[in-house]
Amino acid sequence: MAMRWIVALACAAALPAAVPVPAVPVPGSGSGAAGVFTFAFEDTQGAADIAIANVLINNALDGRIACYVAYVAASNTLFLVNNAGEAGGPFAGSLLFTGAGSVSNGQCTVNGAGSSVTASGTTLTLVLNISFAPGFAGRRLVYLGARDQAASNSGWHAKGVWEVPGGTPAGNGTAVVSLSPARADTQTVVFTGVFSDTAGFADLGVINILINDFVDGLHACYFALVPATGQLYLVNNAGDAAGPYAGVINLVSGPWGLAVNSQCSIATVGSSVTGSGNAVTAVVNMHFHFPFNGDKIVWAAARDQSGNNTGWQPMATISIP
Repeated sequence: MAMRWIVALACAAALPAAVPVPAVPVPGSGSGAAGVFTFAFEDTQGAADIAIANVLINNALDGRIACYVAYVAASNTLFLVNNAGEAGGPFAGSLLFTGAGSVSNGQCTVNGAGSSVTASGTTLTLVLNISFAPGFAGRRLVYLGARDQAASNSGWHAKGVWEVPGGTPAGNGTAVVSLSPARADTQTVVFTGVFSDTAGFADLGVINILINDFVDGLHACYFALVPATGQLYLVNNAGDAAGPYAGVINLVSGPWGLAVNSQCSIATVGSSVTGSGNAVTAVVNMHFHFPFNGDKIVWAAARDQSGNNTGWQPMATISIP
């Protein structure tokens, strides 16, 4: 019965202050076919007040074909959701924290050895030793959520990114290589993105960055950058990618400028775009405006001169105060 709450997290309404709060996982970003991850959940009523803690790893907030687990405190049991995303069961399996055994679905295996759960003060901490299946390759978001004994829940929070190696990049030679920082807790940030093209940096036609809860240009911080000219186009609040734009600035020739919509401002000072070999490096200095706050996801994409596109790649998470 308690497990059916997991799906409801995605549509949770506005919540009172006294609900469990997920922290940034450790590590909050990285890559690898396996890792030991620490997930902490805070509750002002004490760790014993946390009834269920959830971890969902996927390329979107979707329990299907995901590495999706729920820890149920009453039974001290970790449940792994099946490939179909059936959060109410039947499950792919369950695991007691005894230091032995494992549980698997098509996306991941949680190993009992190296996994643990502790409750201390106001913090419940899950340490999970996870191995990812080769078919789960790609850039993945780490969502966390928790519910307390009174059935108040945190809602889902995107708190990290993890890349499972082995995927084939999209874009016919065009790729999103990296974005840093991969995790930030700030209102002002300078993102540095590296994009590549096997035909040379001059073949990169457009670079896109979109910051929002989902891949949605509506009420987002969303811009397109043309490396050849240095022109940066900030999309308006309506998300009209073809324009009219909220602002246009040039990161190469200036003059000093500021592109502003209701979600963010981007300044030419501290920003730049350069090309060398097969790579373009874009540095973007941005500031976020209230009430565009909370946990957001940073997606990036690139398109070459022939129209080949990488598609949106989840590259970073940011908590905006």
